[in-house]
Amino acid sequence: FVKLIGIYPTGTLVRLASDRLAVVLVQGNGSALAPIVQLICTLPARLPLVPDTLDLETSDDRILAIEDPAHWDLDIPALLRA
Repeated sequence: FVKLIGIYPTGTLVRLASDRLAVVLVQGNGSALAPIVQLICTLPARLPLVPDTLDLETSDDRILAIEDPAHWDLDIPALLRA
């Protein structure tokens, strides 16, 4: 099940060690802990970032926690359509 869905399913909002929020786009090819994400904003200032993807498997960054989109007033489906 974990190999199919991943630890962080697509659409999950995550906080990165670099103090950025990102949305999981797809599972990476290697570790289930290192999906490919779309960067959303910086923390704590909530400054929007130019939408960019980051493969956590090849990055020094890592996921620290899953975040509640409602807490950050984010509409994940709208962000992924943009």
